[in-house]
Amino acid sequence: MKIIGAGGHARVVAELAAECGYEIEGFLGLEDCDLEIEGVRIPSVVDTPMLLAVGDNRRRRIIGENLKAEYPVVLSRRSYISPTALVGEGSVLMPLAAVQCGVKIGRHCIINTGAVVEHDCRIGDYSHISPNATLCGGVETGENVWVGAGATVLPGVKIGKGAVIGAGAVVVHDVAEGVTAKGVV
Repeated sequence: MKIIGAGGHARVVAELAAECGYEIEGFLGLEDCDLEIEGVRIPSVVDTPMLLAVGDNRRRRIIGENLKAEYPVVLSRRSYISPTALVGEGSVLMPLAAVQCGVKIGRHCIINTGAVVEHDCRIGDYSHISPNATLCGGVETGENVWVGAGATVLPGVKIGKGAVIGAGAVVVHDVAEGVTAKGVV
């Protein structure tokens, strides 16, 4: 497997993938890629399974939508994933993440260290739930959502596509598409 990305997130994902038994063939930094789409460089040829280890949701989406490859799911053995949870291709669940029953996680998502995704949540493609963030039951996010470190989203809240929830925020109401929310919202 090759890792697309060469920063800190890519190194963490590579260690996790190796822990899960994948053989890492190397890193492919975006600057090493030979095709550019919407300002993001991607490789034009793929000959092995890939793992998108790019932390930026927008860039990860552009690569994932334009690079046809096999994208395995990587789940830390030190996380809890309910047997009824569905996890989309290319998604990564870090150590100590907890994903409960009835959860649906989209494609190429990051559920980071210590994040909690409670029952019946729906997480849109290319979203990132940061370390120690908590999504209470029935939360829904659109695509490309970033929930910052330590944020808490209360039950049933809907977060629109492309929204950013600031670190430590407490979200008690729905958040519109593209909005950056911080504090108590």
